[in-house]
Amino acid sequence: MADSAIDTPRTMQWHDANLHVEPFPWKELQMHPRLHALWAHAGVAPAVLATLAAHVAESGPDSMDVPALDGATDVQLALLSAMVAAVHWQRCGAALPSLLTLVSAAQHTLSYYDQGRFWHLTGCAALHLEHALDSATDALQRSLTFLGDDAARTRTYRARVYDTWGQLLQRQGLLMEARNRFALALQHWDVADEEGTALVLGHLGQLCMGLGDFASAAEYLGRDLNIVTQRTPERTTLRTQLLAHLGTCALGRGGLTAARNYFQQSKRLAQADGNTCGLTSAALGLGQRAVRCGKMATAQRQVQEAQRQLDAAQLSEVAAASVRWRLSQLVAEIHLAQQRPAEAITAFTVARQYVARAADVSRPDMAHLLHGLARAHLQRGEDAEAACVLRAALQALESTTAERLRQEIQHTLHRHVPELS
Repeated sequence: MADSAIDTPRTMQWHDANLHVEPFPWKELQMHPRLHALWAHAGVAPAVLATLAAHVAESGPDSMDVPALDGATDVQLALLSAMVAAVHWQRCGAALPSLLTLVSAAQHTLSYYDQGRFWHLTGCAALHLEHALDSATDALQRSLTFLGDDAARTRTYRARVYDTWGQLLQRQGLLMEARNRFALALQHWDVADEEGTALVLGHLGQLCMGLGDFASAAEYLGRDLNIVTQRTPERTTLRTQLLAHLGTCALGRGGLTAARNYFQQSKRLAQADGNTCGLTSAALGLGQRAVRCGKMATAQRQVQEAQRQLDAAQLSEVAAASVRWRLSQLVAEIHLAQQRPAEAITAFTVARQYVARAADVSRPDMAHLLHGLARAHLQRGEDAEAACVLRAALQALESTTAERLRQEIQHTLHRHVPELS
């Protein structure tokens, strides 16, 4: 489980999610000459060395197939170092490629279990660093060939590989296949490992949102939230995000009261933390609900609040685009409800421009945006343009289970432009 800012999907949190090293209080390891020589040989940048050493010092022999780190070979130490670099990606990720290259030269000397982990790490790096999907697929397949026995730790690590494979398939747009891999991960994960279970539940929940299966998404995300709340209630940023997701699921199912409750809970947590990203998300959710309820003055106030919080947040360009397209869409929906189609079309167009720069736009998200744009064209009597946009919206929903939204779009198409449907 990884806390995030504005709706950062856990699929991007691979460094926290899929890897784990056991604590081991051997602080002297920071000055261990073998490690420093190893890292220098691997070409690890000097600026990363001290940070990597500090984190490796917190890792221990349970992380590899040796009784003690003193008995580890250089390739085993390189594997441990690579795992730590991946876990602490923000500070040490630059060391990962060179460490994996060092392991690769002698990976055949490792146990089958450690070779499986090496190939999993290689797949993670190919997916998230190089964006080389074919290479990532090959590495994950190799990982599973080494993780074939039924030992408890092997079974659990297979779950990690399936989880990463789900992320890979989701990146390729193969959503149903990704859902199957995440289900396999959940099946293989040790039920006693609640953190791992919560991780996969979160991935499944967000995937189901992307498929428009809001009922299943709400179930998975609700279970995820329960685990997080019981085990680590201090992780309020993550709880804020999960509550906002649950509000979105409720909206998708037409549950306006439930949506309001979830968004308000998310807002209260964000207020307590001074979490501007969480406050922006809650305002957008409450604004969307207000539009559904026909309360345009309330929706406009939420637009102003979301804009105020967004201005105070320090977001990357991609993260900001992920918020601004939702904000522009909300503005467009308000214009549409107030019979101002020209202004609505302008705002929808701006939203589509931000969508092109965002990283987290699901197919139902896109279909909903296009449906709104089509309705704006219909208000202006532009039936041909509306029909074209509606067909694009239906195409966006292919391979999804967003039946409620699909039916709404089909109804608009057949009712208003039957001759062009």
